[in-house]
Amino acid sequence: MKRGIFSINGKAFEWESEFLIDRENCLIYTNEINPRYPLKCLNAKWEIYSINNGVKISLKHYFDIRAVGIIKRILYPLVRIIIKKNSTELLNSIKKYEKRN
Repeated sequence: MKRGIFSINGKAFEWESEFLIDRENCLIYTNEINPRYPLKCLNAKWEIYSINNGVKISLKHYFDIRAVGIIKRILYPLVRIIIKKNSTELLNSIKKYEKRN
């Protein structure tokens, strides 16, 4: 289990995820426990590739939301934007950490 905090417009939210690490294939799978509304589920797949003198990390999210019809069509792209923003910040933090070490 891993607990974390993310923010939207300066407001902090907590999350908790299960992690499955596949060292042989350089993969990490995550499954969010009790995702916040409007999420029904949120899963991610991290793929790590060796390149030159470093690594490349690919992070893909899979999610569904608890809404139907027009509300779902409105919320879905907003959730994608938030996930993309948080993912970009996380991957940039990893890159900055690696450059320091």
